[in-house]
Amino acid sequence: MTARTATVTRKTRETSIRVTLDLDGAGKTSIKTGIGFLDHLLDALACHARFDLTLTCEGDLAVDDHHTARTARSRWVKRSTARWESGEG
Repeated sequence: MTARTATVTRKTRETSIRVTLDLDGAGKTSIKTGIGFLDHLLDALACHARFDLTLTCEGDLAVDDHHTARTARSRWVKRSTARWESGEG
């Protein structure tokens, strides 16, 4: 069986993010966005869906946290949508 994993990195002027996702994991996480509630939501999702998720995001939190949250969401949605459209998930 082919490993169902992906790593995506993105840098913008406001944020830098690296996400590693293993769909056949056990619910292990290492999530550091700097936004406690977002970390909690992503941790709970990975735990209950039983996939491994490593996510590190650095952003301009002193200005506003929406850049960090938006970048984290866009990486997640882009990868998940591509997986579903290809029939992998």
